[in-house]
Amino acid sequence: MQKIFFSVILIIFGLVSSSTIFFSIDANAQQLTIEATRVDSDGDGVPDSEDNCPDDINRDQKDTDGDGIGDACDMRQETRPEPTREKPDLIIESLTHSPANPDTGEMITFKAVVKNIGFVESGKSTLEFRLGGESPGPENRFDVPSLGPGKTHTEIRKASFDDAKNYGNTAIADVFEIIDELDEGNNKKIDTFSVNKSPEERPDADNDEIPDSYDNCPRDSNRDQKDSDDDGIGDACDVEETVNESVSSISIEQIEREDQRNDEPVKLRPKVPTWVKTTAQFWVDGNVGDKDFTGGIGYLIQERIIDFKDKPPKASVSEGESDSEPSVPTWIRETTKWWIEEKVPEDQFLEGIKWLVANKIISVGQKMDTSPEGDMEWQPVEQSKGLSKAAGSHDPIAIEGGSIDDPNKYIGVWRAGNYDHYLWLGDNWNGFINKGNELANDGFHLIDMERSKKDGIDQFNGVWKKDTGANLLVSGKTWDDFLADGQDKANEGYRLIDVERYIKNNQAQYNGVWVSGDDSNFIVSGKTWNNFRDEVTANADDNLRLIDLETFSSGNQQKFFGIYRSGSYDYGIQSPMGWKDFVDGWKLFSDTDRRLIDIERFDDGEIKYAGVYAEGTDPYALWYASDREEFVSKWKEYSDKGLRLVDVELFPNQCSIECLNDVIQDNGEKWTAWGNPKTNLHCEGLPGTCNFDTSTKDVAYSAPVDEVDDKTYVRLSAINEGDQIFTLPFESKQVELSQTWIYNSGNYHHAHDYKSSTGNSFEIRAAAPGKVIFADWTNWSGNTVIISHNVDGKNDAYRTIYKHLRNGSQNDCNKSLTQSLPNISNQTQQNNFQSYLSYTGCINVNDTPLALYWGSDTDTMEVQAGQDVDRGELLGLAGNTGPGGIMLAINANDITKTSKNIHLHIYFAKRDSIDDKWYLIDPYGIYSQRTCYPVDIDDPINTPCSRYQVFWKDGIAKYPQ
Repeated sequence: MQKIFFSVILIIFGLVSSSTIFFSIDANAQQLTIEATRVDSDGDGVPDSEDNCPDDINRDQKDTDGDGIGDACDMRQETRPEPTREKPDLIIESLTHSPANPDTGEMITFKAVVKNIGFVESGKSTLEFRLGGESPGPENRFDVPSLGPGKTHTEIRKASFDDAKNYGNTAIADVFEIIDELDEGNNKKIDTFSVNKSPEERPDADNDEIPDSYDNCPRDSNRDQKDSDDDGIGDACDVEETVNESVSSISIEQIEREDQRNDEPVKLRPKVPTWVKTTAQFWVDGNVGDKDFTGGIGYLIQERIIDFKDKPPKASVSEGESDSEPSVPTWIRETTKWWIEEKVPEDQFLEGIKWLVANKIISVGQKMDTSPEGDMEWQPVEQSKGLSKAAGSHDPIAIEGGSIDDPNKYIGVWRAGNYDHYLWLGDNWNGFINKGNELANDGFHLIDMERSKKDGIDQFNGVWKKDTGANLLVSGKTWDDFLADGQDKANEGYRLIDVERYIKNNQAQYNGVWVSGDDSNFIVSGKTWNNFRDEVTANADDNLRLIDLETFSSGNQQKFFGIYRSGSYDYGIQSPMGWKDFVDGWKLFSDTDRRLIDIERFDDGEIKYAGVYAEGTDPYALWYASDREEFVSKWKEYSDKGLRLVDVELFPNQCSIECLNDVIQDNGEKWTAWGNPKTNLHCEGLPGTCNFDTSTKDVAYSAPVDEVDDKTYVRLSAINEGDQIFTLPFESKQVELSQTWIYNSGNYHHAHDYKSSTGNSFEIRAAAPGKVIFADWTNWSGNTVIISHNVDGKNDAYRTIYKHLRNGSQNDCNKSLTQSLPNISNQTQQNNFQSYLSYTGCINVNDTPLALYWGSDTDTMEVQAGQDVDRGELLGLAGNTGPGGIMLAINANDITKTSKNIHLHIYFAKRDSIDDKWYLIDPYGIYSQRTCYPVDIDDPINTPCSRYQVFWKDGIAKYPQ
């Protein structure tokens, strides 16, 4: 049988809606392809002649301030007064910290430098310099003397931090806005840094003074860290047994035992089945009382599970005994504990049991009420479909519309399946129960339930499959109640398939998911990993297979518990380990025809993963998603490939909630960048080989979004894989990143804007080598250059689109008057653009407009269509040509206060090899607002919010070389 292997992507970084999301896929669903048809410029169904935002989708035509410009495009960028040369301009030239990677308790030096980049002296001002989340106040405000042009003032602060986490510093020049500046929008700078645990605080399990995260033998003391074979494992622990342990493949261990069995003496099977220890463990740990323990043991004796060939010992009086109310003596509890820990032989434990029988503390024939064992023949009974509500109250949580307000990451496990299935995420308790009942009535079973939190409030998530039989959910139970209720469910013909432990009101509580069944079924709790692993092996010998693994922290130990059901198939469990090692093990298991069915993530000083495997040769997948938007999109993609989600893990994202789930617009629209005319070279296909599609005159560059059945999904094939080929499209160190995938206003941009800190023009250069396929005027964006880029034998794999360039002031004025102005259908926008042209000296054809806004006639584009360019080759100068950029800067109330808005607007686009269409991408892999991006333009992009493929060369935004 052919095996299908789906690659695993680990996205380390990565927000969007508390609204409930509901997804359904029919088993026979077919993949749908929806092609957008352009009706007008923005494709919103409103003709340009009637559209108050002809280039922004706004079907409602909402215009709150009644100025004739729709809200969707009205003042998307803050309007600033026209600067003059007779003003100062204060900026934060630098905001730094030293050392670069401090530890907790270590003194850190912070430095903020204020500089006047204006043309006159500034006067006295105030600097606000806040450290690590401080609130504004007198203690972090400092006097800054009057600064002449080019002069600086430095303020130094020192502090240490006790918590190991990420921090941010903020510096704001002229915080009270006393100075009338050239640019009021460049006074702020943010510096982020991380504080690590000090060496004394870092986990050091073997006490060799080397933290576990750096120790090549974290469980064996080896200060010299000697590693003779250079395999990353220190000599102190580099033995064959350790290598096997790192994989923890029970299946492999079984094969090794089979190979050695003929050479080893046969070991007698214990008189007491291994799983009986579980019952005893519950009692020793205090999870069940004496009565429950003795009742359970009495049942085991009655069923000859514990068999006495000898007569019980003669009764005797013991400490703590009472004739009226017999209890279990302390010495038997201690003996039982020692037997569980293998400190005393089994016979010593049995002697204690015989004593309890002889003293009639154990009554043979007593019913076992709370034992988790599963060898009893429970007969199934008819049950109505539905989910039973948990005991206890669950306050309803308001579900708001809009963007996905979800702060979690996701891990999903998929296996092949052709059944109908559902995914339901982020609901409150009442909504979750109502949806469960609705689905149950349609024949769906809840197979996996997960709790998550948003703002400290519980949310509920579930995976469903269509199946026969009944399905129950029990929630909000203490351990004793959970076991007692479980026994009742078992007697009624249900089998436990999923369990979850959580803390509420300082008490451990449990959820359980049950389905119809009549096989053996039980739960084991409270084991350290080594004991748990041994128990899995022993239970496998009794044809019981682990199907669900859970873990929790108890004191300073990580404890494990799980659910078993009857089975004789090959299996495996994967020991706790880091993600990379876990994926390596997952591949090994997969290659030996075992499929992951459950994954558990936990933190016991460092993040670890453990897994459960079952025999299988079917297609499979494992996916680590940075946010819900990505996870749901991958869920849809795998669904179309015949895979079904069987297990999901949720855990908090380190990226702030404001920066996640932002690839898709809040309104679910699939946005397309129009206004890029087709030519012989520039079309959808390979340059120069295109057959024109006459239905449109423009080449469509779309957001990486798929629309299917009125739902939108991220097109992960476009943004989750690719090549790191781009460098910054300029060399000037004064240029800053001003706008990103989403405008600061919240409207979608799908591009990046770069501006000089001086407000002046700067040289635009090719972001990668390629061929110029368009270099001409476009009606909305002015002068535009489009370059096609080949990569590793892939022709025309990427394109960069550079907008608002200059091409001679008189030429640009003429094109604005004769091409752009007549094609503005919105009358208000046309009037505003006319006013701007007149104010800046572009009144008639062949006028020479004001150089402050238009540059000079020598400011021309340096390339033409068909020309090959190298990385960093000069294309032209940044300007503000075309109404697209100008409209954002026009002050309709006072045209003299209109900003120049000189900038580069650049799109990065990738051809998706799956459908051969063009999709816009974010080279930073962040897809959000400016505050989610690195502070400085060439800062590293290794932040939690960079959650998709980074397309910058070497993974960082570098200047061209």
